[in-house]
Amino acid sequence: MTRLQPLRTFLACARQLAALAGVVATASALLAPAAHAQTAPAMATFCKAGFAAYPDGIQGLPPIFKYNLCWWLEDAGIAPAAFDQVVAAAPRPASHQELVSRFRAHADAHAQAARRLDTGGLVPGSQAALAAAGEWRKAAFYGKLTRRPQQAPTDDLRASERALQLTGTAPERIEATLDGKRFVGYFQPAASQGVRAPLVIVFGGLDNFKTEMARHVAAMRARGFATLVLENPDTGENTLSFRPEAWRMLDAARDALKGRPDVDLARVGVYGWSMGGYLATLGGLQADWIAAVVNVAGPVESSFASSHCLRIPSSVGAAYALFAGLAPTAPRDAMCAHYARYALSQAMRIGPAAQRKPVLMLNGLLEDLTATDESASLRALGLSVTELSYANDGHTAEGNMRDHLRMAADWLWSRVASAPDHPTSD
Repeated sequence: MTRLQPLRTFLACARQLAALAGVVATASALLAPAAHAQTAPAMATFCKAGFAAYPDGIQGLPPIFKYNLCWWLEDAGIAPAAFDQVVAAAPRPASHQELVSRFRAHADAHAQAARRLDTGGLVPGSQAALAAAGEWRKAAFYGKLTRRPQQAPTDDLRASERALQLTGTAPERIEATLDGKRFVGYFQPAASQGVRAPLVIVFGGLDNFKTEMARHVAAMRARGFATLVLENPDTGENTLSFRPEAWRMLDAARDALKGRPDVDLARVGVYGWSMGGYLATLGGLQADWIAAVVNVAGPVESSFASSHCLRIPSSVGAAYALFAGLAPTAPRDAMCAHYARYALSQAMRIGPAAQRKPVLMLNGLLEDLTATDESASLRALGLSVTELSYANDGHTAEGNMRDHLRMAADWLWSRVASAPDHPTSD
């Protein structure tokens, strides 16, 4: 993971490229990546602009947490320096269990403070309500750092939902089923009242809860979209299994929204973050009612080849094994053999309709989880791909998140808002 100040001039040009409907473009930052990352002394340094590796103090955390820490801290209103003090209190090197104990204590303390402030009858958006919401957000942040992958939603999810209620931005819970298995999404209408808006379906990353995608939702709603956030299978309130055929949850989610006056289901795009980019791309290309796809650092084709799968970090490989139904200690070749069938070319028939559908691939050039040639592998399949890559940034280009969220929203709007009412299939 790395950080770099947004490349303003480059992004302005990239946005112009992205606005041209039907154009396949590759927009890559022109700064050469540095050869080595210096270890940041603390999160306060790591989360600032610059090129750095993770601080030693958080190496005991699972990768799903480390890849999200900076924007989680910001969304929770916690200064990185305050987080550094919590981590510094643990012995070095800190084990995961030692960190969990300290995070749990802070989650409990903030939850107690929130309960003292959340006295009932608070007016959403009032100063008193916002003070209570701030404590609930902090409780949720530290709480989420204590859970394991695939763990059911607990205190951190409830705390996040209460914070949203107090701020007046609570989403509507939408329930759907696929093959008898239940999943829950968060729906929010467009920011403008009384409009029948186009829809963006948002997938979070591997083990991301719906509540963690608030800033992604805000960017889409600011552009004029209604949004529906879905968790990956085997995550949060999604009881489906993480398999390629789970893309059909998109159809089930659409059915759950039929008949609403505040969303136009003839104009729909899909956005996937990290592993969420997999089902967003696989489903977005197969569902003829979806007009465009954004994939932010999700594996889709070459990432599932053994040449790449065998080289991913061991901590990430353990998480992949778990979601495959294997033991975290399963041999790497067994895990890679399982995921080989997930490759787009194996999981679907790629016909003319899929090849015409616009796909935006977005990532950092210093990516160490998914293959950096994913865009090229999709073009080799005949797909229409626009690519935006950031030099000196890593997985999901998190250091440039605010810029590329805005760009993705603009790109989707240009392709979805004017989508035909009846897309044609093969």
